[in-house]
Amino acid sequence: MREERKMILDMLAKGKISVEQAEALLEALNGPRNDGAAGAGYAHGARGSDRAFEETAAAGRGHMHGSEGRRGGRAFDQRLIADRIAKVAAEMGEAGQELPMRLSSLLDSLVNLASRFGYNAEVTLEGLVEQDREIRRIDLSTTNGSIKLRGGDGQGYRVRAKAQVKGVESRAEAQSILEEGLNLVLEDGTLSLDCADKSILSSLSVDVVVPKSGRYDVMLSSRNGSIAVEGLQLGSMEARSANGRITMERVQADSIRSATKNGSLQVSGDLGDASLETANGSIMASLHYEKDGSVRLSTGNGSIRLEIPKSPSVEYTVSAGVVNGTLRMEVDDAGATEERSARPGHVRRAAVTVPGPVGGDTRVDVDAQAMNGSITVITV
Repeated sequence: MREERKMILDMLAKGKISVEQAEALLEALNGPRNDGAAGAGYAHGARGSDRAFEETAAAGRGHMHGSEGRRGGRAFDQRLIADRIAKVAAEMGEAGQELPMRLSSLLDSLVNLASRFGYNAEVTLEGLVEQDREIRRIDLSTTNGSIKLRGGDGQGYRVRAKAQVKGVESRAEAQSILEEGLNLVLEDGTLSLDCADKSILSSLSVDVVVPKSGRYDVMLSSRNGSIAVEGLQLGSMEARSANGRITMERVQADSIRSATKNGSLQVSGDLGDASLETANGSIMASLHYEKDGSVRLSTGNGSIRLEIPKSPSVEYTVSAGVVNGTLRMEVDDAGATEERSARPGHVRRAAVTVPGPVGGDTRVDVDAQAMNGSITVITV
């Protein structure tokens, strides 16, 4: 991991991360120390996070006391390294700092390595949506796992959950722990998951199906995992990921707020008033609006591709700007088109209007901005 250490020190020298964050990442690469002082440097700047880490380590050591002969200390060390880097990466992402691709890949490999020391388990929770227990809001959160939310036929709901259960001797034991520790909660119209065994949450992935005839307010959050939403009618939606891809396909919404620090965004449908942004990743948006709306697309490092129907139901006005990249407008039957170049290092802008039906007064305003990457606007 010599190259990773060099990269961390280079990030520190350039001021991209703090001394405390550099120490935490270096300690994670070195592995936990046997003297119980792991994370002491990082604790100086983030005592709350380090206390949580020490509590996790202490709990793990206590659990290993009775099962060390079965699993060995190496498995626990690998999990601590992966958990430590995941924690620092997520905290950096939430603070708006970018994790380099090589370190992100290292995180993925360590998480995958750590996942060998456990057993996969899966549980399905389902039922009918009764009139007095209607689902109006969905609130889901995972760490090191994915979230998939889809619309389905009928009036039933289904939640399929998967997790990597550590510290067990068999798949049957893992299955029993997941079944007993995970509960589906439907209270005051809100669907959520409650996990009595918090260790399960570190690898939990969920696939949720709800009636597509319903209308939902949705809150989704993932650290080091993807988020996917498909075929739903939404009031408001918020989807956030520290390190992971976010996709929304065939959705209709009043408003959407979606952001990821390291990952791409792919969306299609009528998004209402939407804000979609990523620090590192591309954005692909295919718009099919039937009502007034606004869309803001923003990426720090990545390209943007915006697709608009050739015969849209509404008028689209698009304003695009890039600093280091190209602008392409491939629009049929466009109205007024304006393109203005700028000196290198300055914003290059372009604007285009795609007219809607004759006599229509419904309009969608789109603003697309890329710092380092191209922007393409195309009619399809």
